[in-house]
Order: sequence, then C-alpha cells, then structure tokens
Amino acid sequence: MASLSLDFLLAIGFRFNPSPQEIVSYYLPLLIAGEQPEDTRDCIHHADVYGADMDVEPGRLAGRFAPVARSTSSDRFFFTACRRVKRRVSRIAGRGTWVAQSTTDVKNEEKVKIGELKTFKFKKERGRDDYSDWLMEEYHCHPGGEEAGDVEPVVCRIIRLDEFVRFVHDEPEAELLEESLVDAILAPETQEEESSNPMEGFVAPADGDELLKS
Repeated sequence: MASLSLDFLLAIGFRFNPSPQEIVSYYLPLLIAGEQPEDTRDCIHHADVYGADMDVEPGRLAGRFAPVARSTSSDRFFFTACRRVKRRVSRIAGRGTWVAQSTTDVKNEEKVKIGELKTFKFKKERGRDDYSDWLMEEYHCHPGGEEAGDVEPVVCRIIRLDEFVRFVHDEPEAELLEESLVDAILAPETQEEESSNPMEGFVAPADGDELLKS
C-alpha cells in the first residue's frame, strides 16, 4: 500500500475517504506542520469554516471549493482552526452556527486515545430552530480541548445530509462509509470509533472492483 500514491488511486477510480484514525494520526499532524502531501491539495482545502463572514457558511463554501472527486455526498475536507472566546469555542458561521451533536474518542489499534471526532448540524440563523441539511465532522488531535490554546488547528469534513442518506439507502457499497454523521441526526450519542481495515481511507470504484491490497 505504501508504494501506491494517492494520485494513482484517485486516477483509477478510488475516492478519498480517510478514516478518523488516518485523519488524526497522519493528515492533521502533517497539515499542522505545514507539510501537506502534494497529492491531497485537491482533497483537503485550506479555508476558514467559522466566523461572521458570510463566505464561511457551508453553502458558500460549497460554491467556492469542489467536493472530493467521485463523492456521493458532496464531501469537502477543510484544514481550518477553532478559536476560543472566553474558553469556549465559537462555531458561528455567517448568519448561522454549527450546533454540537456528539463527541467520540478516536483510538488507535492499541485502544489508546489519539484524538476526538465531534459532529455538528448547521442551524441557518442563530436564535431560530431552523436547521439545514449540512452536517460536519470536526477532527482534533490529542491532547486537544483546553490544552490546545486559543487557536486549535482541525480538519473538518462537511457533507449534505440529503445526498448522504440517499446514497446510504440506495447503494450496496454504502456500508463502507463512515456513519457518524447520520448517527448524529438520527440518534445523537457518544460512540467509540474502531477500525481494523487498512484500506478504510479509500472507497472502491463505482464499478465494484475490489480494493487494492499491498
């Protein structure tokens, strides 16, 4: 597997779909160090996801940045930062805000905590109970939280709920997808992410070919 580049996997029809473990143990540390792999520059965008500017609302971000190639749910990955105001993270986005749904510990194969996964729904206008179909996963390295300081770099994955749910119900390979965002909507609760699949970062081509193995 190590000999196969991401560019090659994408070229033959695979989709960029890293597991929570891969994001917090590989991609996020490299991004924080300013060493983003060249072959992920079209997959992980650098942009503000939070703030008062209208351009950070998910619909605006979708218009500015392309989803992952062959994405079935308009997946977009962003390297961004959480900013704390009086010890609380502000997740305002334009006229709306990201509302927390669940927090999950991300653990390695030895069951040691290596990060956190938080899920959110986007509420269109602050002060009103008017939710949109935009969902988000926010990935943190460990230690994070208050130990991370006033600005904490994170990776966010933003999707459209309607497209995600349609794919989960209609496509036979849907079981390969992360289900944390749907869980956040249908039954919000804290769960542990576990994975033993070394290829979880990629989803097979649409024609059903088997996953490549090293």
